[in-house]
Amino acid sequence: MNKKKNGKIVIILGDNEVGKTTILNQFAKQKFLTNYISTIGVDFYTKNLIIGDNTINFYLWDTNGEEIEKKYLPLNIYQNANSFLIVCSYDSLESCRNIPNYLDFISEFINKKNNNNINNESENIPIFVIINKNDIKDKFFQKETICSFFKDEPYINIVETSARNNNDINNLFIQISQKLLGISFIENNDIFNMHNSTNNLILNTQPQQKNKKCNKCC
Repeated sequence: MNKKKNGKIVIILGDNEVGKTTILNQFAKQKFLTNYISTIGVDFYTKNLIIGDNTINFYLWDTNGEEIEKKYLPLNIYQNANSFLIVCSYDSLESCRNIPNYLDFISEFINKKNNNNINNESENIPIFVIINKNDIKDKFFQKETICSFFKDEPYINIVETSARNNNDINNLFIQISQKLLGISFIENNDIFNMHNSTNNLILNTQPQQKNKKCNKCC
């Protein structure tokens, strides 16, 4: 039986040092970054998941914390995105407070895309709010705080992760796959995680290496 191939663009947004890059490294390369490397511009990853008769080809765009102001990504990538991820972290209250700014930023492209739809059908684009670093003891806010913000927004999905311990990273992308495929449940034996992923740096040919380790990182 031929597998159905689905290319899906996913854009990950959020403040600096919340763990966006480490989340993608854990998913795409099964690696944890011990040294903090600040993303300049954007990074690009690919990763394939085989789920039942479907192969999802994830095209993952990792932005830095200045994306709202500088828009490093080309406009057509935003407009063709199939899902958006907003990352905050338990060790940064500011990253929690900035979630509405990223939602407003995303809404601009979703609304424009729906307005340009020739069939006049609105596309439901899943948005995930990821609370990273759930392994740390001293948390600056609670998950319930974010849940209360979006209790009336069914298209917002809230997931806790720890990129350091690789907690729920794969589960996150399984949930994304469920939303993108329009299915409510996936059996574990229906999932095949392809490890021959690639990582290409785009607009980030000279990343700055900081001479410090992130003690509470990701």
